[in-house]
Amino acid sequence: MALLVDRPPETSAVMVELFGRKFSASIAAAELARASGCVLLPVYLPRTDRGYAAHVLPEIPYDRSALRSREARHKLTEEIMRAFAPAIRQHLDQWYHFVPIWPA
Repeated sequence: MALLVDRPPETSAVMVELFGRKFSASIAAAELARASGCVLLPVYLPRTDRGYAAHVLPEIPYDRSALRSREARHKLTEEIMRAFAPAIRQHLDQWYHFVPIWPA
């Protein structure tokens, strides 16, 4: 299953730190991990000269029983975003938002 973590609806948004600033991210992956014990495997697909290239990052470990706490789910969400930060930085021209995410 794929989840879009960087454009959350208000009902699943939590504020995390990304690039040293507060950022609204979806807590859905952490909620799914709490409910199912699934593997959290970050993947990103930047466009290259030859098409899209799939990159699989290391699994994000977590303690399922600890995820009973909303604060633990919040921290896990921040870890997920931190895992994507290098890829976002490397392919910043492909990280589309169409709306301001960090007001001036």
